[in-house]
Amino acid sequence: MKEKWRFFSLSTGDGSIVCWGSNDAGQMTPPAGTFTFVSAGSQYTCGLKNDGTVACWGRNDLGQATVPGGTYTYVGAAYEHTCGVKTGGTVTCWGSDYYGQAEAPPGTFTSVTGGVGHTCGLKSDGSVLCWGDNSDGQATPP
Repeated sequence: MKEKWRFFSLSTGDGSIVCWGSNDAGQMTPPAGTFTFVSAGSQYTCGLKNDGTVACWGRNDLGQATVPGGTYTYVGAAYEHTCGVKTGGTVTCWGSDYYGQAEAPPGTFTSVTGGVGHTCGLKSDGSVLCWGDNSDGQATPP
């Protein structure tokens, strides 16, 4: 069975974003501007703009597209939450926190990514740290 909320986004060579697939929540309608990175969640999308700010669009019923202020070096949209690496390396998360997946640990990171109820980040020292739901052993890194 094909899931309606699946879609893909791509940052093209000129910094614009191209999206295709279902647009039930406006997740295929990016704001104006140029982007360096884009990440797709469940019916919402976030992009890292050239100026270091993050823009999110689409579904926002749990606050997953309401970006806290500041500048970022990385953004990772997940199922119903988003995390970003702020300038300086700390992680800030927003949206659903049912399993603690939006409670970022201290430390400095270079990137983050998330799943349904968990988040993992690549720390500045090269190690991986995960938080949130661990009921199936999730990315407890090897």
